[in-house]
Amino acid sequence: MATGFVTRWKGKIAAISFWDKGFQVDGVDTPSTDSTMSAVCAHNIRSSSGAGVYTVPRPPLGGGISQILAITQVSSGVKFKAPSGVSFGVTAGNSTTTVLTSTQLMTIELYALSSALYNIIGVFSTSTASPVIPTLSTTT
Repeated sequence: MATGFVTRWKGKIAAISFWDKGFQVDGVDTPSTDSTMSAVCAHNIRSSSGAGVYTVPRPPLGGGISQILAITQVSSGVKFKAPSGVSFGVTAGNSTTTVLTSTQLMTIELYALSSALYNIIGVFSTSTASPVIPTLSTTT
């Protein structure tokens, strides 16, 4: 008599969480354009018309959380805006960066160093072999 059974699935299945660098990431959301993203750590960005503007969620006190922004559809560009009082760092021109802009398919990984600062720790292209980086600016 068999002691264990394995359920096998044919076709695609939906996952509500995945593992990133050994940590479980619960949930992936698909935020709507011109909205503030939810507090989950992974976001599927699908901007199909016009330049979508998405506000990244405010980091928790003390930071220590990652945000994964996977741009899977883009037409005219995607802008990620930091909430009031939060930045993506300081550029070489000594400007505080509050907006990231992309016109290509890519994944951007942010890490909250504090409740007021995100650090860009990785940018990965899913559409080209050449290196990509989002444009950094201070206005939308």
